[in-house]
Amino acid sequence: MKSVLLIEDDMWLADSYKDVIESKGFECNVVVTAEEAIGMIDTKTPDVIVADIMLGDRTVITLLHELQSYDDTQKIPVIICSSIAKSAAHLQDQLHEYGVVEILDKATVTPESLAVTVEEYT
Repeated sequence: MKSVLLIEDDMWLADSYKDVIESKGFECNVVVTAEEAIGMIDTKTPDVIVADIMLGDRTVITLLHELQSYDDTQKIPVIICSSIAKSAAHLQDQLHEYGVVEILDKATVTPESLAVTVEEYT
């Protein structure tokens, strides 16, 4: 079974996304922080990562940098789903170097459209 690691600190959104992703036949693990994500990735490498940019008082950039430093994790596709997606759009080329394949705006994305994007990259 393909697995998705969802890094989201809004638990209502995380539950909504998780329910739809799992209904598509994926295993979906949810964590709230980048530190928890690293622990989860060490346990089982996901097929795709969905991450918010802002995680409490930190960003996901540190995690993305960490993933790029290891051969077994640098090819994991990362989908950014964030309320600051429009502001991050100008960084798309730089984020692509960190494995980011899509930047989705939370204001317009639905759990169903997120699941479709996940399917595209697994």
